Amino acid sequence: MNFLPRLRTVLLASLALVAGAFADDVADLLAEAQRAYFRGDIPAAKEKFDLVRKFEPNNRVAVGFLKRIAADEAAKKASLPPGTMTEAALKRVILEKVDFQDATLVELLEFLRQKGNQITGDKIAINFVCQLDDQAKNTKITLSMRKVPFTEVLRYIGELANVQFAFEPYAIVVKPKAAAAAAGTPQPEGGIKIQGL
Repeated sequence: MNFLPRLRTVLLASLALVAGAFADDVADLLAEAQRAYFRGDIPAAKEKFDLVRKFEPNNRVAVGFLKRIAADEAAKKASLPPGTMTEAALKRVILEKVDFQDATLVELLEFLRQKGNQITGDKIAINFVCQLDDQAKNTKITLSMRKVPFTEVLRYIGELANVQFAFEPYAIVVKPKAAAAAAGTPQPEGGIKIQGL
């Protein structure tokens, strides 16, 4: 009679060890895939990320990297710079409502990141990299818009906060306009009046 409870305990302990080993194997496989990706071995990285997805279909890291790889492959096929694909896709994303009163630039960007990823179902990886000082990040912005493309919202924010958005392969880089001017990007003469705000 005492044999069955002990057997059950031994079996449960064994299953816990196997599950722990399995989790370690998936983590190791994920780390190998990331290393392959960053050293430029995209076929090996893709194969390993696919294996991770077979074990853990909702693994966010693997899903994110596979989306990046697919976007890069599509950009190469289209002979366009990788950031151009993201910008073109975001032009088709319509935001129903953007309504902020004295929000910081950082708060607006976080809202756009979350809302954009929600609308696209995480099919377009939206990440912002701010190359701004604290004063620029905390610029207060009041903005009220309805049914407007994602990229147009960025354009308006750029004018109000005096920043520029550069679409890169894996992120939207936010820079001060002065840095863009120093890099040779043409700047508009005088201020721009945004109607309807």
